[in-house]
Amino acid sequence: MASAGGGRGGLVLVSLKYFNFYRIAVAAIFLLAALIFGDALSLGSHNIVAYTYASVAYLALAVVFHVALRKVPAHFNLQLTLHVATDVVLIVILMYASSGIRSGLGVMLLISLAGAALVSRGTLTLFYAALASIAVLLEQSYWVLVEDSSTAITSSPGCCRSVILRRR
Repeated sequence: MASAGGGRGGLVLVSLKYFNFYRIAVAAIFLLAALIFGDALSLGSHNIVAYTYASVAYLALAVVFHVALRKVPAHFNLQLTLHVATDVVLIVILMYASSGIRSGLGVMLLISLAGAALVSRGTLTLFYAALASIAVLLEQSYWVLVEDSSTAITSSPGCCRSVILRRR
C-alpha cells in the first residue's frame, strides 16, 4: 500500500481507504434500494427522483475518491475534508428526499463523522461536526418553514447536533 510519509501517515491513508470502501457500499445500497423498491420504503418517500440522483452522485463520487486515494496519496487533510463534506451534503439531500429527520438518515452523519474523527486531527474533527450540525439544522428549518412540518420534531436535530458536537 502507498504510504503518505510512512508511519502514522501510511496508517491513516489505509484507514481512509477502508472508510471509502464503506462509503461505496453504503452508496450502492442506497442506489439499489431506490432502483428495486422505489418509494415503497421510507427512503425517497418525499422525492424519489432527488433520492435516486443523490444516490448515483454519492456512488460516483465515492468511486472517484477511491481512485484519487490510489493515484494521489498526498494531501490527506484535503482529501478527508472532501470526503466528509460530500458525506454531509449528500446525506442531507438523501434526508430531504426521505422526508427529513424522521427518516433516520441523520445517524449516517454520525458514522461518517466518527470515521473522520478516527483518522483526523482534533481541529478538523470539530470543523466537520460543525458542518454537519449546520447542514442538519438547515434541512430541518426547510421542513418547518417551507413544507410546513410540525415544529414538534425540532428536538431531533437538536439531539443529533449535540451528539455531533460532543467532544471525544
